[in-house]
Amino acid sequence: MLLDKYMEDFDFNEIHQIEIGAHPAEIYSLLKKIDFTRSRIIKTLFNLRRLPKEMSNLEGFIKVGFMLLEEKETEEIVIAFLGNKDGLHQITHTEFQNFTKEGHVLGAWNLFLTELDEKKTLLSTETRVFCTDNKAKFLFSLYWFFIAPFSAWIRRIMLRSIKEEVE
Repeated sequence: MLLDKYMEDFDFNEIHQIEIGAHPAEIYSLLKKIDFTRSRIIKTLFNLRRLPKEMSNLEGFIKVGFMLLEEKETEEIVIAFLGNKDGLHQITHTEFQNFTKEGHVLGAWNLFLTELDEKKTLLSTETRVFCTDNKAKFLFSLYWFFIAPFSAWIRRIMLRSIKEEVE
């Protein structure tokens, strides 16, 4: 999995998956473009967080500061962020893999497709977060305590939206 290449060690993670009645190539073709804010729940949660409207799909996440670390056609997409109290920061793929400067949080998120048979695919998503020091970990754990249930809810809705779009 490409995600392992960028973040083997992490402090927080969540994993979700869904079986979809389609070939990985059919699913992959829409992963970056599908509008997740068609879901009223996601749209409401994004608005409450005051996230930019561009963050309606993966391409939008990348436009507002997330990094596309790598993708393997029809298999996996990995996007990531590097943040601290001053906001999101852009760095190279290599810098992301080796980043240790105190006071930062790194997050990596994938969409991974596993072909089960000709017309069946397991689509999974994993989010991993690494904190570069104890203070960052403590502060992020407070944030995660409140956000994690909503983050999980959003990921499950995203997976269902992809399934509904493809099937």
